[in-house]
Amino acid sequence: MVTPTPSSVNTASGGAVDSAPTASNSGGVLPASRAEPLTPVQIEGKLRQLVTQITQAQQALAVARDRETEAEIELKRQRLQLGLDPTCPTPSRGAVTVAQREEWIESQCFEAWAEHRQATTLREIAQDALRSVLAVSDTAQSLNASVRQAYAQAGRS
Repeated sequence: MVTPTPSSVNTASGGAVDSAPTASNSGGVLPASRAEPLTPVQIEGKLRQLVTQITQAQQALAVARDRETEAEIELKRQRLQLGLDPTCPTPSRGAVTVAQREEWIESQCFEAWAEHRQATTLREIAQDALRSVLAVSDTAQSLNASVRQAYAQAGRS
């Protein structure tokens, strides 16, 4: 049985462990990557795909922000309406407290609060997705610069 080491994890295949021994590596572990290096043209293609992904993530974030705003407006609308409702407890000395009135209002508009909370969570998820795509894009741009430099130097030799 071969114990995986950091160098035996093939990140190109999603983290699968290469453990089939061969005559050339005698350690029982294949090299970390069998993928061919990317050419500048291939990297440019990947960057174009990332631009599309960034645009889609920005659009999803805009939709999530709109939904969150709508949910927040609805929650505020319900809270204001409930505060003016004739059945809303009126605070008075020795009777209902302001805190009790607020609890009553909150209990009446719980569904709107839940919608707002879910919309906020979805917006945060959309922001995380955009940040993730931007980070991958930064990495791809750095790789692109390195590959272009390597190809330029190889062409001069």
